[in-house]
Amino acid sequence: MNFRDNLKDELFFQNIQLKEFSGKLKIPYSTFLSYIDSRNRLPKVDVAYKIAEQLNVTVEYLITGKPEDNYKKNLTNTNKELLVLPSCFINQIQNIIHSYYELYKLTNNMR
Repeated sequence: MNFRDNLKDELFFQNIQLKEFSGKLKIPYSTFLSYIDSRNRLPKVDVAYKIAEQLNVTVEYLITGKPEDNYKKNLTNTNKELLVLPSCFINQIQNIIHSYYELYKLTNNMR
């Protein structure tokens, strides 16, 4: 996955309204859309940092999709409990989330 896909996924996961988010970043809505639509523009480094900071993730995560090594420090107890679920449950949960996201994309014309 790339920056655009990781950003779109994180925005969806956090249920963030795009117009409101671009306002928090103090960048034009059309500019922000260019990062997640078919134009697939990459933001300048300082903007990518602001995006990551607002989402409470790292720029590295937005680029690679891999969480930083010390991300477990910030997990809540519930999230820590989820980490010890048997892998079969984790796979089922991931499949459910993925299916829900695909359905959401279809119903909202997000391709």
